[in-house]
Amino acid sequence: MLSSVDAAAERRAAAARQRWIAKAGGELERYLRDHHEFFSDDFWDHLHGQRSTRRLGSPPGDRRLLGAVVRAAERDGLIAKTGEYRLSRPSSAGHAAPKPVWRSLVFVPPSTRAGPASREVAAG
Repeated sequence: MLSSVDAAAERRAAAARQRWIAKAGGELERYLRDHHEFFSDDFWDHLHGQRSTRRLGSPPGDRRLLGAVVRAAERDGLIAKTGEYRLSRPSSAGHAAPKPVWRSLVFVPPSTRAGPASREVAAG
């Protein structure tokens, strides 16, 4: 049985994980607008990038939390499986597992993105 102090610490940790999952979901949506495909290892590397870390805080050591982010993105219609699989990087247990490659359903090709030049044309 957990002491009340341990139980409170566990509740805080669980709440912190949920906040990180929500923030990572928003970061994934931004990532998907710029990438036509998504592979979990690539996105994990992105999360460790300097700009993402400032927005999200340090990613947790447990990569399994990314699964909740991916499932939510699929449920929300942001990604769809391509049918292709790649081996992930080995886990802490030393195992590499096949993981799906996802297609972004919200990708915006660079040629169609609004940039400074297109805003000037629209204003002119």
